[in-house]
Amino acid sequence: MLVENETACLRCQTANPSAARFCMRCGHNLGSSEDDSPRLRFVTVVFCDVAGSTELAARLRPEVWSSVLDDYFAEVGGALSTGGGRLEKFIGDAVVGVFGADGGREDDALRAIQAAQDSLDRLATHAEDLQRRGVDFRVRYGIASGRVMASRRDSSFAIGAVMNRAARLQQAAEDDSIVIDLKTWLLVNERITTHPIGPVAAKGFDKALQAWQVGGMATPREDSRPSIVNQSELRRELVSWISTGLAALSPSALVLEGEPGVGKTRILLDARNTAEASVQCHVLMVPCRRDDDRLGTWPLYQLGEALVPLERRAGIEIQQGAREIVQTLEELRWTLERRVVKLAEHLPLLILVDDYPAAGEAVRTLIGRLRERDARLAILMSGREMEVMDGHGERRMRVLPLDEDHARTLLKKISEQHGTHLPTARAEEILRRSRGNPLYLQQLAMLSNDDSEELIPPSVEAAMGARLDRLTPMARSVLTCTGAWGGDVSLLDVAATCGGDERDFDAAVSELTQTGLLTVESQPEQIDCQAAADVAYALMTLNDRAAVHERIMVRLQELAQHRPEAIELAAVHAEKAHGAWNEIAPGSDAGRAAARRAASCLCSAARFMVSCGQLPRALALVERAREIAPGALDLEAEAGAIEAYALGALGRVSEALTIVEDLRSRVPDVANLSAAANLRVTELALRWDEDLLTEAGELAERAGDTGSRSRLLLVQGLSAARSGDYLLAEESLTRSHAMAVRTNTRFGLTEIHGNLALCLAYSDTPVAGALARCLDLWRETGGAPMLKAAVGCPAALLQCMAGAVDTADEMIAEAESVFSEIGHKPGLAGVQEFRSMIAELADDVATSVRAANEAAAMYKAIGLENAALRCQLRGFVLDPAGIPPALPSGAREVPWDIGILAARARALSEQDGRYLDTAMDLLGAVRGSGARLLPLLGCLSVSTRLGEERLSARICLAIDEARAVKEIASSIR
Repeated sequence: MLVENETACLRCQTANPSAARFCMRCGHNLGSSEDDSPRLRFVTVVFCDVAGSTELAARLRPEVWSSVLDDYFAEVGGALSTGGGRLEKFIGDAVVGVFGADGGREDDALRAIQAAQDSLDRLATHAEDLQRRGVDFRVRYGIASGRVMASRRDSSFAIGAVMNRAARLQQAAEDDSIVIDLKTWLLVNERITTHPIGPVAAKGFDKALQAWQVGGMATPREDSRPSIVNQSELRRELVSWISTGLAALSPSALVLEGEPGVGKTRILLDARNTAEASVQCHVLMVPCRRDDDRLGTWPLYQLGEALVPLERRAGIEIQQGAREIVQTLEELRWTLERRVVKLAEHLPLLILVDDYPAAGEAVRTLIGRLRERDARLAILMSGREMEVMDGHGERRMRVLPLDEDHARTLLKKISEQHGTHLPTARAEEILRRSRGNPLYLQQLAMLSNDDSEELIPPSVEAAMGARLDRLTPMARSVLTCTGAWGGDVSLLDVAATCGGDERDFDAAVSELTQTGLLTVESQPEQIDCQAAADVAYALMTLNDRAAVHERIMVRLQELAQHRPEAIELAAVHAEKAHGAWNEIAPGSDAGRAAARRAASCLCSAARFMVSCGQLPRALALVERAREIAPGALDLEAEAGAIEAYALGALGRVSEALTIVEDLRSRVPDVANLSAAANLRVTELALRWDEDLLTEAGELAERAGDTGSRSRLLLVQGLSAARSGDYLLAEESLTRSHAMAVRTNTRFGLTEIHGNLALCLAYSDTPVAGALARCLDLWRETGGAPMLKAAVGCPAALLQCMAGAVDTADEMIAEAESVFSEIGHKPGLAGVQEFRSMIAELADDVATSVRAANEAAAMYKAIGLENAALRCQLRGFVLDPAGIPPALPSGAREVPWDIGILAARARALSEQDGRYLDTAMDLLGAVRGSGARLLPLLGCLSVSTRLGEERLSARICLAIDEARAVKEIASSIR
């Protein structure tokens, strides 16, 4: 209690001499108004009212009733103030006090009950005097705990549902008694005697309130919760297992089981430190974050970043430019798998996966595949539920004393005791958030049946809230920002998003470290302060939440310029910012602006999903963007452009065209020129039209959009290639590639690289120059194995043309390995087709026939009928037997290569050289010596079989011309 000439510190509540400028305890500026702005606080509210006051006021003379109330106000107000509460207001004959409004203490709830009991003792003397005068004076107390918006106003300074809850509980109390709510009971039940009074039906609340009546103070009891036993034996076993596992030639796996909070992370870190100090090995930590299940590739990219310092230490060359190439989920996982195995060849690798069940599907699949590789790996996984790993022969250790069954049994008993039924998802969340602490588990289980905010144990919120109040504003900002990030986050990212200058940030981190609220892991510097961060985030206002999530979104958008996968996480925070604004001011200008930002970010994330081949996820993101910002024409056009491309790429052509036509009729091009250009290019790719080509080109130029111009050139190049003009195709694709590499997330990158490489092989560019350019493309795509494999097949064809048949076979085998391990069926079929062409050039007919037939079967299985027919025809003309494959009936336009193969097949089946004339006429329209060479060699083979000397002479001249232009090695037949 303050005495005269003293000033209370707004941060730590310490009494200071009135002449002091700074707090003697925490150094806070006593003249600062930093706490004048409203803040969310966890408080305990005391509501006291006089029982039967209406009847008393009617019975007593006004001067007598006024005197009674004066004494009552003085005693109750004095008790609450002395106990550490702040008088919120007087309402008629009610007194309201708030404990923790100016600065929380861990025992505010207990102080509030003690103050209420003290006031009852004080009022007892007055009640006896009044009783002798025939006045029956009694009071009732209602006490509740929760969050309020607290300001520095003199009265009505606390706003929140907890205020009404305390008032309603007061109405349910017996005379001269105290009734408390659930959160208050959870905070004090081990310190005082209480008994439940049954649910209290309260006006304004959807559910009846759980309530307890206070019976009296009791001496503190010994903590009955199970204690954590010494883990030295477990650690010894763990170190022994690590040494044995790393010495083995195949991966070993161990599951470290135990409830959250029991110390599994601490044990994993201890295992890491011990392994690094005593075992020659690499150590890779794989953290699992809360949003992993909402993300696709982000966790894998993070894992790739963690591998870099280990690879550098091992002297492994790191692929340059890998960040600039967007990979599919499958190839990214495959790349990481190969990197891990290669690292383990240098030194054994210990992989630590903290909280494995929280890992996203991408990480779980990667870990499962690593366990099947022949490598010196030891994988230590921690988690509560590890049934998913059963059947893989892993060893298990349990962190005692907390047992999963015991925790679930305890949760079930608590639920039965209080008559609650927890849905499975809610029960799982409680088990996770209790962090292995039975007290927290009990609190969360009971809170789940009450009208409560975020699931945070009141004991944690009270303890952390009190500590947060003693922090500097910048230190609180660091914690709230960390909580908003929602998981492992680097110091650099927090510094960029929490505001303030570098000096203040460093001081805040030092402050948090010294108080034990934060630890910093090195390599990379990651913040670990989740309990404090959760509470700090829960105490943020919606305005602050919206602001910090928007800052995080902007930060991630900046990172996405060099790390495209960051846009996924940016979209998550964009939605959170929009959600906060939607609660603050739905329909306001600020809310609409936030909705636009969120929708735009979701569209960017959808573009990224398209870039890495996750088309269904792209469609889902587009749909969310539409829901958030309906009616915005520019965003609608952007969403439609992405959706049309994705549907077209999925083979749903009619749906894609419907979207294109709908948007063309409703949304003017000027609403979003870039989206309009992309829509036209998509339409052009789905149905070729010269007028549409002109229109798309004009739009792309007006928009100044590099991506749509690059795609337009790609479509033009593919059209030229389909018609057999590989000179024009090479020119178009070369320009398309030059534009594409300057953009971040782009459509059609694999198509550009693969088709440019093919055009280099098929055009007039001499073999040496074409091969050099193709190998540049091949090296450029080193960070994306599937893209590299797509380029590798035409590069292998060029190697064969240059006479390096063995090298060509090696490149084809490497591409086959990539497509096989990733499971890319079109790629595997393409490998076999290229293998057939290379074998034919090398005069290995048997291999060529076998590969052609395998490619045909693969293409047919995945519905690529034209490609299947092309390979069937190739197999037949190399080894004619039976009836040749027939062209599809009703086909209006047959690709040039299929037309030539079909003419050769008929010449053989009907023994008629006139069909070779048809083939040669078709070849005459093909521009590209590389494309002409193999068909010419095939025609020569057929004419020789048929004894057509005239045709053979004509064909030989054409072959010599193609060889000379392309400068093909003389060793190729």
